[in-house]
Amino acid sequence: MNRTITFRGTASILLILMAAAFSYGTPAVIFSPVGNWAYTAPGVAEGYTTGEMIIAETGDGFTVVMALDEFYQVEARDVKYEKNLLTFNLYVESELVTVSGKFNKDEFTGTVSYSGGVFDLTARRKQTGPED
Repeated sequence: MNRTITFRGTASILLILMAAAFSYGTPAVIFSPVGNWAYTAPGVAEGYTTGEMIIAETGDGFTVVMALDEFYQVEARDVKYEKNLLTFNLYVESELVTVSGKFNKDEFTGTVSYSGGVFDLTARRKQTGPED
């Protein structure tokens, strides 16, 4: 009788431990926008429709550099990133440009606005590898 009670008790504890172990799953991965993003902004001024958005993390937050072509890079100002939302300003040819949008995994969708209007902007994270 005591053996049966001991066996049932031990089996119950093992089942509880197994259920607890499987219910936790893998820990949530925290998203980071850091990296190089190839962007497209159809409709903006010619020469600026494609480029690269380079995001880095600093002790104070994040920095963004927009590589508008291979020779023209502009550092963003007033960069704010919170809960997958990114906003920043930059000056392109003395014109204030505002970018805002949201990250969803390796995609960014948002808008770019300046005196010429408001335009859609999309970006995809560039994969890094040995050839980069």
